[in-house]
This record gives sequence, C-alpha cells and structure tokens, in this order.
Amino acid sequence: MMDHTDKQIDSYFSGEMTQSEKDIFLAEINSNPALKKDFVEIQNMMGLLSFSYRPGDDELAFKKLAEFKNRLKHRKHRKMTFSIMKYAAVIALLIMSTLYLSKNENFISNDKKFTEIEALAGQQVHMKLSDGSSVWLNGRSKIKIAHSFNQKQRVVLLDGEAFFDVKKNHGKPFIVKTKRYNIKVLGTQFNVFDYADKSLFETTLLKGSVQVYEENKENHSIFLAPNEQVFLKDNKLEKTTVKSVDYSTWKNGIMTFDSQPLRKIINKLELYYGVDFVIAGNISLNDLYTGKFKMEDSVQNILSAIQKTNKFKFTIASDNKTIYIK
Repeated sequence: MMDHTDKQIDSYFSGEMTQSEKDIFLAEINSNPALKKDFVEIQNMMGLLSFSYRPGDDELAFKKLAEFKNRLKHRKHRKMTFSIMKYAAVIALLIMSTLYLSKNENFISNDKKFTEIEALAGQQVHMKLSDGSSVWLNGRSKIKIAHSFNQKQRVVLLDGEAFFDVKKNHGKPFIVKTKRYNIKVLGTQFNVFDYADKSLFETTLLKGSVQVYEENKENHSIFLAPNEQVFLKDNKLEKTTVKSVDYSTWKNGIMTFDSQPLRKIINKLELYYGVDFVIAGNISLNDLYTGKFKMEDSVQNILSAIQKTNKFKFTIASDNKTIYIK
C-alpha cells in the first residue's frame, strides 16, 4: 500500500496538491538538507521533461522518482506532516531573515511597513500573494511587499529577477517597481530582470500585456505583447521579439540560453551563483551560445559544457568566488 509520503510526492508532481499543501510540503523538504538535495535532483529531472530531450529520458526520470520514494522509506528523518504550526514557523523565519543592504542597494530601504523576502545565491523562492498572484524569486533577488498590499493598490518593489503570474483585477493594476523602471499590468505572466548593482534590465512577456515606463513618465511608456521583450541598451529601452518561454524556465530549476552572447551568460552566472569573473585572455565575449542547464549544477560544470563549443580555459580561485577565463 502506498504510504502517506508516497501520496504527497505523487500529488505534488501531478499538480493535485493545493497551493497551501504544496508550500507546506516544500517547507518540510527544505528543512532537511539531505532530503532537499535528493528532491531537487528529482524536481529538475521532472522539469527537464517539458523540453525536447533524448528518447528514454522520461523513463529515467520516473525510475529516479521511484528510487527517491524508496530512499525516503528507509531514511531516518522526521515524518513529513501537514502541520500548520510548523508551516507558520517556517514562514515567520523567512520573513524575519531581513535583507542585508549595502550602500549600492538603497532602492529597497529598511521600512517596517513592508515585508522583505530574499532568495540567496543559487536558490529560488516561490510565494503566493494575498490577491492570488504568484511570484517566483531567483537567486540573489529581493522583493518588498507592502503590508497594505491589495487594499487600495498592488505594488511590489523588486531588486533582482522574478517571474510574476498576476491575477486580473481591473480596479487595482499590479505594479512592479525596480531601480530603473516600473512595470504595470492588470493580469498576465511576465519576467523581470533588474539587479540594482548591475547594468542589465529586461522585461519579457509570456501572456497578456505590460506597460514599462520610468517613474513619473508614464506618458512615455513601452507596451509589450506576448513573446516581446524590452531591454536596456546604451541607456535606452529597446524592444525585440524573443522565445519568451526561455525566460521562465529558471523557476523550474532550468537555466536556458538561446543564442545568448557569452558576456550576458557570464553576467547572469555572477548574479545567480554569487561569483566574480575575471577575463584574463583574448576571448570573444560576443560569441553566441545555446543550451539548457540545471540550476543546481555548479558553475564549473556549466562552464565545462560551454567550453566544449568554444576553446577557452578557466580556473577557479581557492575561495570558489573568483573565476578566471582566458
């Protein structure tokens, strides 16, 4: 007979869990480092099935899932239960872990009228807002949500990268404020990339429509349709057509690059993994690369894969924080 844990896992991957049950289940997984490591491997493998991979990958994924369930039965870990008190404690801990802000990160200031949430390097955080909207926060990203959110307006402050699935409400437009621009919507799915200490800015639309503008300059907005992206180039916004789904795979643990220059890939690796790259040789940073990587992979593994299509060498400093490319 299938035990309670088996049912939880099957319910999670089949999409039969309610959002509250899913959040509680993931909180329990995250509380056990060894269990989390195994679960991330399975989750990424299941996520890979949404792409075109080699025949037999699906069989391997489900075989790994069965092995994971079997390991759970024999692993000495505390039983996973849907405990509201435990869930509340995890959320309280998350909220109380306030952000440390440097002098270059004043965009999100310390204000007790907001709840601040941070995703650490190499991690993703999923949250459900009080209006029913969902937000996925990528590594080294921070979001502030006003305690008055959804009362008179729906405004969040973002420093980093986030994917939004916004519930439609014509009376209360949803506004994402970043250091550089505002993104205004009624109900839609879109990705925002704007780290306060970096020069990159991107907003990519999957569904619906969005309006991008500078603070107090709404009359000079740029409007996006699905599969369009606005990005910052030479201090000016430009619009282009993209394969928008590639900009949302990270929330499923998959990093996707489709004909992206090495310079841009390096910038994102620095942000996601909290490392610094030093270009020590005569290497072309404008060469284009296409590939998909599991975000749980190390930077070394990702660079080794990219290295196969362009001959360059890299070394990692003893502190694992600096990478030299030549």
